[in-house]
Amino acid sequence: MIRTFIYGSCVSRDTFEFLRQHGFELSAYVARQSLLSAYSRVDEERLPRFETSSSFQRRMIEGDWTSSLPRALARLRGRVDLVLWDLCDERLGVRRLASGHYVTRSVDTIATGLDAQLHEQGAELVTFGSPQHRRHFTARLRRFRQRLDELELLDRTLVLAPAWASRCGDGTPTPSSFGLSAKDANPLFADYHQEVEEIVGTPIIRVGEDLVEAAAHHRWGKAPFHYSDDVYIRLADEISRHATAADA
Repeated sequence: MIRTFIYGSCVSRDTFEFLRQHGFELSAYVARQSLLSAYSRVDEERLPRFETSSSFQRRMIEGDWTSSLPRALARLRGRVDLVLWDLCDERLGVRRLASGHYVTRSVDTIATGLDAQLHEQGAELVTFGSPQHRRHFTARLRRFRQRLDELELLDRTLVLAPAWASRCGDGTPTPSSFGLSAKDANPLFADYHQEVEEIVGTPIIRVGEDLVEAAAHHRWGKAPFHYSDDVYIRLADEISRHATAADA
C-alpha cells in the first residue's frame, strides 16, 4: 500500500478515489488550510463561536486556526509514502487578524458565518493573487520546503495542478467560484505553481486547459475544479507512475 497524506482540496481528494485501485491508502487529509495559515498559528487567540452540524467542517476550521499541517506531517513521519498537494484552497484568500496572524477564508468559514464575523471585527481580506498574498505565500513556501526536507518527505511530495475547466462535458460553461472564473484563475494558479516549482522543486502534474472538462453532475456540484472521470483517471495514472518510480 502507498500511504498517502493529502494536503489540499477536493481536487486531490476526488482524485484519490481513483488511486485506491492502484494500491493507495489514505493516511490523513488536511483541507481548507492556506499555506499562509499553516505557518501562522493563532490558537492562543479564542476562535469565535460558530454553528455547524458537520464534524468535518469543525475539524477543518479548528485545524486551520491552530495551523495543524506541520504537526500532522511530523506526527505521521515515517508512515507516509506520498504527500499529495494541490493549491485550490488558496483561491479564497486569507483573513489577517488584528494580531497579524492569518486564517483561511474557506467555503466552511463562509458557510458557518465565521468569515462574516471576522469581517465585522475588522480582519483584512488578503485576496489570492494580490502582491501581499504572493509575498507571504512565497515566504511560507520556503518554510514548507524546509519542513518537508527535515521530515524526509520532500522527495515524496507531488503537486496536482490541473487547469480549471471552462466547460462541462455536456458543453455547458462552468460557473465562477466566488467570482473567480476559469479564465481568470488559470493564469493566477500558473504563477503560483511556477513558484512552487522554483522554490520547493517537487514534481508538478499538470493537465492543460484543452484536456480538462468539468462534470455537469458532479457529486459536489458544478464547478471549474469538479472534473469528469477522465481527468481524475489521467491524474491517478500519472500519480501512480511517479510513486512507483520513486519506490523503485
